[in-house]
Amino acid sequence: MKKQPEVTERTKAILMDSFWQLYRENDIRKITIKDITEKAGYNRSTFYQYFVDVYDLLNQLEDSLIQYISDNVKLSLVSSIGDDFIEQMAQLYDLKGEYISVLLSKNGDPMFAEKLKSALSFIIFDKLEIKRDKAHMDLMFEFAISGMLSAITKWYNLGKPIPSKEMVVMLRSMLFKGASSYIR
Repeated sequence: MKKQPEVTERTKAILMDSFWQLYRENDIRKITIKDITEKAGYNRSTFYQYFVDVYDLLNQLEDSLIQYISDNVKLSLVSSIGDDFIEQMAQLYDLKGEYISVLLSKNGDPMFAEKLKSALSFIIFDKLEIKRDKAHMDLMFEFAISGMLSAITKWYNLGKPIPSKEMVVMLRSMLFKGASSYIR
């Protein structure tokens, strides 16, 4: 008899949450399947029903987060690119900031930033109907999205020292007018 889907999803979520609790504090190379299953209260065979190894679990967690971010960004871009996109990114940090900031940190997964930027660039280039082979646009986007992700991550890690609305205004100004427009 097969397990009910909600039980299966809950078990997987518990394993992922147990991994996350360990990953926040430790390098992934120091996290074992035994650590995860003990924390979750399951055995190793249960882990292997969902994941190949610890890195597979991390990839699934990242893919799930990127899908969540992508879905929300697509919704915010229904009308245009600009204020809504920046505000949406700040709101996503309010909801998923712990995950994003840890994954983008020096102890996080270096490939996460690339996967996230790739997903966001695909959505934005599609929305703006920009052909992906334009080197100038690729470089401009890399500069803009990397700077924005870095600034929002720093803001989150500092404990959000300014309100998110003010952060959005600052990012918008720097993105569309340059950093010197904000300094003056």
